[in-house]
Order: sequence, then C-alpha cells, then structure tokens
Amino acid sequence: MEQNKQHSSAEIFSDYFNDNVTKKIAYFLAKKLEYGDLCIDLNDAENIEELKILKNQILKSPFVTDDPSNNIQPFVLHNDSLLYLQRYYYHETIIIEKILNLISNDSVLNQENIDFLHSNSSYIKEVLNNNAEWQKNAVISALINQFQIITGGPGTGKTTTISKFIHIILHLFPEKK
Repeated sequence: MEQNKQHSSAEIFSDYFNDNVTKKIAYFLAKKLEYGDLCIDLNDAENIEELKILKNQILKSPFVTDDPSNNIQPFVLHNDSLLYLQRYYYHETIIIEKILNLISNDSVLNQENIDFLHSNSSYIKEVLNNNAEWQKNAVISALINQFQIITGGPGTGKTTTISKFIHIILHLFPEKK
C-alpha cells in the first residue's frame, strides 16, 4: 500500500505551471511568501542558486513580465532582479505611491503642526510624562508628520506609544471621534 505524500502549498502552486522555468519560479516564490517575503531578490548572495542559473531564462517564461503596466502576467520581474507575484507587486507599488504622496505633502503642514503642538505643549507633556524618551519622540514625530513607522519586538511599547498618540489626537481634535 502506497502512502499519501503531503504536498506543500509551494508545490501545489508550482504544479499549476507546465514549463520547468515557471514551475521553479512559482515554487521558490511561494516558499519566500511562506516566510513573509514579498519577492525574491535574484542578486542576493544568499538567494537560491538554482534561480540565479535561471535568471537569464526568467523573462522567456510566458508568465513573467518586466512591464506590468502593459502586460499583466502572474509574475513581475522588477529592475531585472526583484521577482514578485503580480498582485503583491501591485499592492506594494500602491503603498509606496501613497507613502511618497504623504511625505511630499508633509513640508506644507509641518510648520502648522509644530505651531499647533507648541500651543498644546503642556497637555502633551502631561500625557507623555511617564513614557520612555523614544516613545515621546515617536508620538511628537507622528503629530508633526503625516507618516510615521513605529517598530519593535514584543513588549517594547509600540501599542502604548500608539495609544498615547490616539489619546492626544482625540483630545486635541474631539471632532475626529
């Protein structure tokens, strides 16, 4: 009696493609996605050797494009080195455009925000009194700028920092509730 072999999601995904190159692309990209990576950097020294060998063949696949605006395919090769699933490339591109738009509009609002913070500095100091210096800086930066990234491992104070930011915003702008 033959045992049923369980297939990984990467193997199942790659089985949708017939040609060997695309099958390997699909497999390796699906494996990267399992670990939270959106793409494969074909120039990365730690990358999969087999894909480096395939690099010159990747664009020959009928399922890969280097121009996603004119040629929708399941895989996108960006800047000759970053290989994405088309939908993740699309989502990442939209997010980058939105962030760049927010950042480009920051300079206009920065001085207004700074002036507003000065006029409310005593309240803000009171709310942030017991927080770590980096948390105070993060909240002030988020109040000044239209875009802020707060990162850290578990238990480092990200949620506390964001809750202080929201607390201040809701107090200073009660109409936003």
